[in-house]
Amino acid sequence: MAAARSSLRIRSFGLADAPAVEPWLAAPGLQVPPGPRGRGWAARVLAAANSAAIVAELDGRPVGFLRLAIGPDNVGELTLAVAPTARRRGVGGRLLAAALDKARSRGLRALDAAVDAANAPALAFFAAHGFEAQRSVGGHDVLRRFVHDAADAEPLDIG
Repeated sequence: MAAARSSLRIRSFGLADAPAVEPWLAAPGLQVPPGPRGRGWAARVLAAANSAAIVAELDGRPVGFLRLAIGPDNVGELTLAVAPTARRRGVGGRLLAAALDKARSRGLRALDAAVDAANAPALAFFAAHGFEAQRSVGGHDVLRRFVHDAADAEPLDIG
């Protein structure tokens, strides 16, 4: 695993990454819409003014994707997908760390992730990275993590 982490590179998402990323977005809650609505999804991601997209690359090929869409409420909504062959190797954690850095630099107050309620591994991943359940909407659990100025700062507990 250490070798995989050392050769993992985080970089900006580009149109050339779309064919590799699209199959990972077939998971419940992440589908690219079928037919004409789904065509051009990557170009729309890149053109969105209030969003950023990155990929994790291992040995020159994409193995993870993260999109951060910033809402008018100063909360970022995450889309995170990792190639099945690269799961449980630290890829998602590295992408999430990069998203937190972007969120801090843009002054966001929180990050949200909508996760299919039946996706136990994804729910566990986000919980392990400081996200807490906020609400359920249409079969999805919306999880939130507050963004702090310091990377390792814990929320102040006034109890």
